[in-house]
This record gives sequence, structure tokens and C-alpha cells, in this order.
Amino acid sequence: MTTHLLEAAQDVLGEIIGSGGRFAGLSFLKPHHFGEPAHRRIFETAMAKAAHGEPVTLGTLRAALLNDPLLARMDRACGGDYLRSLWDSGRSPEYAHEMALLLVEDWTRREAAGLARQAVALAEGEAPCSAFEILSHLRDGVEALSQQAAVGDGGARPAPDVVASVIADLAEQLRTGRSRGRPCGLRCIDKRMSGLLPGELVVLAGRPGMGKTGLARAIAHGFAVRNPDMQAAFFGLEMGPEEMSYRALSAITRDLGHGVEYRQMIEGPLHPDDMAMVDRAQAHVPVNLILVDSPGLGLDDLRRRVWGLKRKGPVGLIVIDYLQLMRKPNIRGLNEASLIGEITRGLKQLARQAECTVLLLSQLSRKVEERADKRPQLEDLRDSGHIEQDADFVLMAFREAYYRERGRPADASADYDLRTALVDRRMEVITLKARRAAVGSDLQTYHAEYDHIAD
Repeated sequence: MTTHLLEAAQDVLGEIIGSGGRFAGLSFLKPHHFGEPAHRRIFETAMAKAAHGEPVTLGTLRAALLNDPLLARMDRACGGDYLRSLWDSGRSPEYAHEMALLLVEDWTRREAAGLARQAVALAEGEAPCSAFEILSHLRDGVEALSQQAAVGDGGARPAPDVVASVIADLAEQLRTGRSRGRPCGLRCIDKRMSGLLPGELVVLAGRPGMGKTGLARAIAHGFAVRNPDMQAAFFGLEMGPEEMSYRALSAITRDLGHGVEYRQMIEGPLHPDDMAMVDRAQAHVPVNLILVDSPGLGLDDLRRRVWGLKRKGPVGLIVIDYLQLMRKPNIRGLNEASLIGEITRGLKQLARQAECTVLLLSQLSRKVEERADKRPQLEDLRDSGHIEQDADFVLMAFREAYYRERGRPADASADYDLRTALVDRRMEVITLKARRAAVGSDLQTYHAEYDHIAD
């Protein structure tokens, strides 16, 4: 059994024990779905107690499984009280449901592989069966397996119920004057996209030096300020929380009227007036903005951390900086582009399951640098096919000044320098894909020395 499936089983059992035997949403899960015999025994015991109306707690399970050799083996393996460790791993009903689906998926794969092996044995044995008998065996086996692998109604709802929910939502928007999306204070999001909607995957891409991390940080900060009842989590795979904090404080000081460059903070020491401004800025850092140091982050790690955050309160925004640094799934036979597709597909699923927006940063290929017009295009996305397919929005950060400064000819004219000065603070956010809005371009003001972005 792989580590992530072992942890999935532990999370499911931990939630059942921690909730006192709550099996709501897990009716599809059966003991045989657990690959570890001790986990099957614990699950069977908890189910039996719940069926008889008995309490399912750490104490009652420990008493029921006293001297059980399977549990004793797990106690020795973990070097302590295994039931207690399960109880500690409990997270939330939603997360337990997702992990239970993983267990059913793994069991179905194992059963399907066994069915295929049986078919091969029937076809290649000493007394091989007829082709019709083999096909009948496979058909009956697949049909039975399909029925056993079904988990509930798949979220099916009568159309009138869905329409009634939509009408109620429209009426609420009319009453309050607010759109469905959650604001962050930047035109490229609030106006272009009508805010950030839960369940959506938004990709923000750009070449190095375009300010995409600064833009993502500004979106996360603005979201946290304007949605104080929601957590906004920034997973930095390239930049640690301390460096992010320097930049955040610098941006806030500029908003407060006396900007202190973040490089000055890093190099130090600061002038007393600057130090006073930084102290003042500290009070403006939103408590619901969560900075996560996450080098080598994988999809399974991200899921666990997001559901862990949801135990503390609603999560509205997840920012990942950036896609190409995420750990790839360990799936044989897939090329780099297909592995990237597994990640983006998983992130889209996570956005829907956790009811949050996922903002995913991505690199662009070097093809941009080879063109006269450096404005990015969809095909510049590395492994663009999968990313473009899974994303609800694709945004590109572009700064003309970056290329003009580095490509300045030795005999540059005054007009060249004037144009460079005019676009010095300009960031263009180009929306190249939008499922529920119009594509187009929005201008933001970017002060690189403060990592500050505004309309």
C-alpha cells in the first residue's frame, strides 16, 4: 500500500473516531475498501457499534479491540497508541469523504487488475475457454465491479431545484448590488472577472521580471482585506514567508504614504522614520492571510493542507507559486506534459471540492523572447494544452518597460527614452481565456521597488 493511501485510510478513521461515529457521507465505504487488515477491523468495529446505537469513541474502540493482534501489530509499528494517532489525524467530514473516494478508487483498480488476470488465465491456460466464455466472464465481472464502485448519486439534483437556487442568487445580487465573485481590489480581477468565484482555477503566467508573483501577492492581500471571513493561503514554492513579508510590508508602507523599499528592509539598517512606518504597516497585515513555506509541494500535500485549513474556517483563495516547481505525480508512462495535466486537473477538482478559488502561477516558454512583439500568447504557456484546458481563466502579466530597458540601443533616441519612461510603471494584465467574461487587457500600476500594484 502506498503512503498516500495509508494516510487516506488514517484520515477517514480519524474523522470517524473524532466525530463520535459520524458516517454521514461515507455510506458507500465498506470494510473491504481498506487495504490494511487492521484498518478493516477498526472500521468494522466502529460500524457495528454505530449500528447498535453505541457510542464510537477512542475509549469504546480501545475496549472493544483490547488484545486484538492486528491492532497490537499497529501499536508496535507506530511505537505507541495507534488508535490515539488515528484520532489525532481526524480533519473534517469533507476531507474524510475525499479520502474515502481515494480508497474506493484504489480498491476498484485492484479488482479490475484481478479481473484482467483471470481473463488471461482463462485464455492461456492448459484448457483454454472459448472466446465467448471469456467475454461473458469479463462482461459480468465489469458490470458487477461498476455497481460496487458506484458512490452515491454523483451530486445529481433535479433541474427545478438548481434553477430555484440560481434565481435566489440573482435576487440577492439585485438586493445587495454585489456580484457573485469575491473582490480583491484590482481592476483585472474585480472588473474583468467580476471577482473570484469558488470552484474556479485561474492561471496567472508570465516571464521572469514581469511581476507575476507581486501581482499574485497583491491579489491574495486584497482578497484577505476585503473578505475577512475567508482565509487566503499563499503557497510559496520559490519564495519563503520572510521574503514575502518584506514585500508585503513595503507595499503597505506605500499605501500609507511613505514607501520603504523592500530591498532596504532586507539590507538594513533602516532610518528611524522608515522603521516607524514599517511598524505602522504591521497593523495592516490581515490575520486571515496565511503564508505557507512549501518547497517540493505535491498535489496530495496541498489537499491535506487545504482541508486542514478548512477545519479552522472557510478558505476562499489558494495561491500556488508556481506550477513547474510542484512535485510531479509518480505515474509511470506519462510524459512531462501529461504529468502537468494531472496536476492542473487535480487543482481544478480541489477548487470545486473545497469551494475556493485556486490561483496558479505558471512560467512561460522562452519563445516569447524570440519574437519582436514580446506580448505573451496562449501557446507560450509551458505544456499549454493541459493548462489551457483545465483553467477557467488564463491571465498573462506583461511589462513593456522590462524589455525596453534591457534592449535599449546604444544610439537610442530621445523618443525611445520618452516611451520607456511613459511605460515604466505600467503592468498589462492580458486575459487570454475567460469562461464567463470577455477577453481583453487591463492596465495596473506597478512600483517594482515596493512590490506595489494598484489600479
